[in-house]
Amino acid sequence: MRRQLKFMSDSARKILEGLKTETRRRLTPRNLHFKAGDTFVVNGHVYRVVSTRIQRLGEMSNEEIAREGYNNREQFADDWRKLHPRKGYDPRQEVLVLRFEPAGVQNRVSRH
Repeated sequence: MRRQLKFMSDSARKILEGLKTETRRRLTPRNLHFKAGDTFVVNGHVYRVVSTRIQRLGEMSNEEIAREGYNNREQFADDWRKLHPRKGYDPRQEVLVLRFEPAGVQNRVSRH
């Protein structure tokens, strides 16, 4: 199923360059509907969700931080605070993890 998923311009750039293959989202009723096989579009390119799970922010490994497109936890936490200024970065916060990949060789969406 095609889902809506919004990204800030820097994150969209990282996705298009293949530097970001995971995203973490606050647990909301809308976000909890994502499942493996769902697709979303970033700047005309289709991506497929390959796995979903719930994780605490503080449990992210260095590899997961890299899959988010960051060099270290501090960079990730700084951007998380900017995106979520009211709640900030709480390592105990549970979030939805979406791991994704390009949907195929011809993954460009035509814009008629």
